[in-house]
Amino acid sequence: MMRIHKLYLRLSLLSLSPLSLSLKPSQFSPLSAPSRRSSVAVRNAVSMAGSSTRLRNLVPVNAVVAENGGNGGASNGSASSSASATLAEDEDELTAGVGYRLPPPEIKDIVDAPPLPALSFSPFRDKILFLKRRSLPPLAELARPEEKLAGIRIDGKCNARSRMSFYTGVAIHQLMPDGTLGPEREVHGFPDGAKINFVTWSPDGRHLSFSVRVDEEDNSSSKLRVWVADVETGKARPLFENPDIYLNAVFDNYVWLDNSTLLVSTIPLSRRDPPKKPIVPFGPKIQSNEQKNIIQVRTFQDLLKDEYDADLFDYYATSQLVLVSLDGVVKEVGPPAVYTSMDPSPDQKYILISSIHRPYSFIVPCGRFPKKVDVWTADGRFVREFCDLPLAEDIPIAFNSVRKGMRSINWRADKPCTLYWVETQDGGDAKVEVSPRDIIYTQSAEPLESEEPEVLHKLDLRYGGISWCDDSLALVYESWYKTRRIRTWVISPGSKDVSPRILFDRSSEDVYSDPGSPMLRRTPSGTYVIAKIKKENDEGTYVLLNGSGATPEGNMPFLDLFDINTGQKERIWKSDKEIYYETVVALMSDEKEGDLLIDQLKILTSKESKTENTQYYLLSWPEKKACQITNFPHPYPQLASLQKEMVRYQRKDGVQLTATLYLPPGYDPSKDGPLPCLIWSYPGEFKSKDAAGQVRGSPNEFAGIGPTSALLWLSRRHGSPHQFFYCSKSCRFAILSGPTIPIIGEGDEEANDRYVEQLVASAEAAVEEVLRRGVAHPNKIAVGGHSYGAFMSANLLAHAPHLFCCGIARSGAYNRTLTPFGFQNEDRTLWEATNTYVDMSPFMSANKIKKPILLIHGEEDNNPGTLTMQSDRFFNALKGHGALCRLVILPSESHGYAARESIMHVLWETDRWLQRYCVSNASDVNVDADGSKESSGAGATDSETKTVAASGGGGAEMSNFDDEGYNLGPRSLLCMACSCLCSTKSLIFLLLVSAIPIAYLVSQELAEPPTHVFFYHSPGWLRECAKWDTHGRRFLVSSFSGGVSQVSVPNDDHHSPATVLEEVPLVKEAELAGNASLGLVIDSPRNRLLVVAADVIANRYSALVAYDLSTWTRLFLTQLSSPGGGKSFADDVVVDAEGNAYVTDVKANKIWKVGVDGKLVSIIRSPLFTAKKWYKNLVGLNGIVYHPDGFLLVIHTFSGNLLKIDLSKGEEVVKAVKVVGGPLTFGDGLELLSPTKLVVAGSNPSARLVVSSDGWETASLVATFSGLKHRVATAATVKDGRVYLNYLIGMGYPKKKHALVEAVF
Repeated sequence: MMRIHKLYLRLSLLSLSPLSLSLKPSQFSPLSAPSRRSSVAVRNAVSMAGSSTRLRNLVPVNAVVAENGGNGGASNGSASSSASATLAEDEDELTAGVGYRLPPPEIKDIVDAPPLPALSFSPFRDKILFLKRRSLPPLAELARPEEKLAGIRIDGKCNARSRMSFYTGVAIHQLMPDGTLGPEREVHGFPDGAKINFVTWSPDGRHLSFSVRVDEEDNSSSKLRVWVADVETGKARPLFENPDIYLNAVFDNYVWLDNSTLLVSTIPLSRRDPPKKPIVPFGPKIQSNEQKNIIQVRTFQDLLKDEYDADLFDYYATSQLVLVSLDGVVKEVGPPAVYTSMDPSPDQKYILISSIHRPYSFIVPCGRFPKKVDVWTADGRFVREFCDLPLAEDIPIAFNSVRKGMRSINWRADKPCTLYWVETQDGGDAKVEVSPRDIIYTQSAEPLESEEPEVLHKLDLRYGGISWCDDSLALVYESWYKTRRIRTWVISPGSKDVSPRILFDRSSEDVYSDPGSPMLRRTPSGTYVIAKIKKENDEGTYVLLNGSGATPEGNMPFLDLFDINTGQKERIWKSDKEIYYETVVALMSDEKEGDLLIDQLKILTSKESKTENTQYYLLSWPEKKACQITNFPHPYPQLASLQKEMVRYQRKDGVQLTATLYLPPGYDPSKDGPLPCLIWSYPGEFKSKDAAGQVRGSPNEFAGIGPTSALLWLSRRHGSPHQFFYCSKSCRFAILSGPTIPIIGEGDEEANDRYVEQLVASAEAAVEEVLRRGVAHPNKIAVGGHSYGAFMSANLLAHAPHLFCCGIARSGAYNRTLTPFGFQNEDRTLWEATNTYVDMSPFMSANKIKKPILLIHGEEDNNPGTLTMQSDRFFNALKGHGALCRLVILPSESHGYAARESIMHVLWETDRWLQRYCVSNASDVNVDADGSKESSGAGATDSETKTVAASGGGGAEMSNFDDEGYNLGPRSLLCMACSCLCSTKSLIFLLLVSAIPIAYLVSQELAEPPTHVFFYHSPGWLRECAKWDTHGRRFLVSSFSGGVSQVSVPNDDHHSPATVLEEVPLVKEAELAGNASLGLVIDSPRNRLLVVAADVIANRYSALVAYDLSTWTRLFLTQLSSPGGGKSFADDVVVDAEGNAYVTDVKANKIWKVGVDGKLVSIIRSPLFTAKKWYKNLVGLNGIVYHPDGFLLVIHTFSGNLLKIDLSKGEEVVKAVKVVGGPLTFGDGLELLSPTKLVVAGSNPSARLVVSSDGWETASLVATFSGLKHRVATAATVKDGRVYLNYLIGMGYPKKKHALVEAVF
């Protein structure tokens, strides 16, 4: 027997390393310009590199010894099942203490492949930089000491942000007139092993600036020095002759002021050693709110904790600004301060300097500290203080809330030295209704004494930015999150007499209506403005709109020539839609000043396909000739022929959903059969169903595979006997990537109030789609996600366990009460939406998670909300309820994983989990075990069937009652019983024997239930059926004594089985006295309940009753049979889409059809309704369900036959469903979980899970649930995505305790 360990694995190793750039070629930094903003763009691209974390595959355990000195022991694994099982038993013990592991070679090779370079174009578009990168950094770099201060992390050795990725080399290529690349010229002169950051062009494109740091002997990194390189020669040298001048890169670093001068943020030469932490505290740490201010903040991390932290922050963040020319002249400007940004004006005469200062805060990060903005001249002379903003601890948590006072202070890109900024009119609080909400102001850098700021524009929504062109044209953007409204205004900044007008007014969610964004051109001063286009003999004002081109068939990017005055547009370019996905990257014909002629247009485009990675082209007008300028090799040629398809399907509420389905190279579902499937996703919030159903992305995009991508499993090959988990073809996976999981809140409804319901519905639809296509095995579907996707995965295992065999959750938050002031897109507080916070938290449903779940988390996670503690506590909650779970904490890792050792181990853990709980299909083992028990008890094995058939038993249809070799009549049995009871010894023996089952019943009743259970007290012994009423939050229960009762569940997420609920009668018909209430069905569209009534003793009366669910008014009572007719026993009922009811007759084996008005329409009969053996008809047609495709499924209890009744052809067509995998004998109530999944309640076992992928022509029994073995299950119902079984008999006296038990397959 395989031992399952719930292991808390804290990995430890000696080495760690920094983030690596994991960008595809299409993600290179934008066309680099000498302005500070382009420097920031490059810096952001660097700092964000490697932040994506996607899933990977396993590694052989014995491969650990091959790299990094790992101590993993090699294993002589055998391909035999016995040896594999033995190895699997011991595998957890090995895992607990060995260290880092490697995934299988096919996965490791993809992750270790050298990354493609990033690209940067010169200001005049005549040269391209290829910025070379390494693959994943070692763990040693991430493990270096870092200071966590004011919301940022600082490497004290470098005096820069910790965990920075870097370039390893810079190559320069000339872009020839014909679009080809000239020979490579390496930038040289810097030390070997240099780590390069912050690469920027000088305004004239003749020089490059960058920072250099090198590793030192103690495994630390040196401080950063600024270097410059001559572009023509490639020769690099230090910018400062003084070797003691170092870059301070905690905030801004340096910026070109002109072609030969830089403003650099340096470490002050006067700085000494860092402050020492006092051994004895000065006093207690005190925070006070005696002023009763309302301050609500999210769960920010790495905040200042005390005055020592504040001093340390000052020490590392304080800079001395220095002017330095290329000829070596150095001049200090301004006093040392915590400078955060340096922005030169377009005319290079002024500098906008931002800094932060005390008092600092212990509850918000440095971005909310007091902020001062000054204007200096380019030579460092102070001009004026522009603003000094106070500490901003009180920004409301509502979306679109902002800081009070001036914000978004910038230079106008189209003016020499004009500033603009925005000021809120609502105090920064989005909940305050005011008009206007924001006002945009402008003012010159050095205004005259009497000059007041000028109002440029007023906005009723929240300011979202400006695209400048000139005095005649600028585009202003505003938006409002709650309504998803976004508006674009056309203004004339230099003409007050021209009224602003709305150009576009649309929903930000409606991607189909997105007109695109204006293309920008570079100005001689290095700023970017809207490009104006001229057509020959046309005086119109045209701009280029670059759009993604979202359509129901996928994105088809376009470039439109748009008349800004008339709104007319001409599509001058669009992407190929058949094979390739192309995008417009940048404008390349803006070297000269002035308007651009359409016939001289030149743009940079990217082009890719499903199997061809991204390449870049120059496209020139008027011929639109394309010239390829890059020829990057395929990053993972072993997957060059993977199969990719964008699939569309529908959720049960009508919302259209999409996903990308990936299949392994060479896979053919018709030949290879269904595969294990991994579904990897991330939910999103929407305000409308239509927007949620829109298609995003393109079927022709190249499949970019990041270091932790789920797509790595497409490379999984056949197994090896040297692996712990031997793999056959089933090691290959189908990957459903990014299935849309829309959480919709239309109108005033908050999306998260129905989060679980919509989450489960979306997941059900995705699973049904892969099953319908035959590419996924119904019992081998895993779900996974990162961050909010991890939150999703845990919730799905809690609320939709019938869909997935296991789950993987990385860096998630699972208890929303730990993020009480909002999370993700939820801006209500815990106290405003308590039920929502609790209902959404999988932590609160830890007792419901029965499927295996793998939790992975970075030990240094700094993402607001996803503290490492979230996984710690969730794991303990799962372990406390006996869940099969595993927690892996990655030392030194943050929210996204970066180090090679960490990533490889994440892939190994994930692959191990998938192989053990998905590929090996542990639930199949349970099914087989249960099936063997059932067969041995009921005599229904194939061998027994053949034996009976051979002995004249009537063919393959096997009786569950003829294990004896002879038949006894009822009279003979009665005589034998009487004779046995005649003696005293026999009576004593009978009493002794009867004590055994009584003791068994008592022990079973006292045992802890196997899953979650609702116990309730009732005055009656027998309860045939229970159905969950979602609207009323109650179970409706039928009684053998007649009538309907309810069992209310007021707060079931905190329900304990120790709490026994109470049954409350609702309705009972006097004229039905003596008849039992049996089957129930809730007809939600018509707000009614239908109840079957029958004479269970004499079988002389059957009826159907309908009630209004709100008032319990009887709508109709339809008599189906009478004492004068033949025997009948109405048992179960279902309703079709039109409201017709179908009632099974368990005695006479027929089905009554009753119209929506209660009139008996017809009776459905078929020879297939009657079993060949008479004793198999003692209990015949029983449970029944309606399939949304227009047919019925009904179970024949004693024979176990499942029948399909097609209602769509004018007359009922009855077929027997061929079921493999085990018998359905003694099946009673049915519940359709989805179009492909059916639960059969009954006895031995309590429930069976049956699936079909061909419209129920055939079906497979894939799993069973034993449940309460001493009770008989008669019905199934679904509550919040979970299956509950109703058990017929109550136990106890005088109150009878009944059970509704969750069935977990």
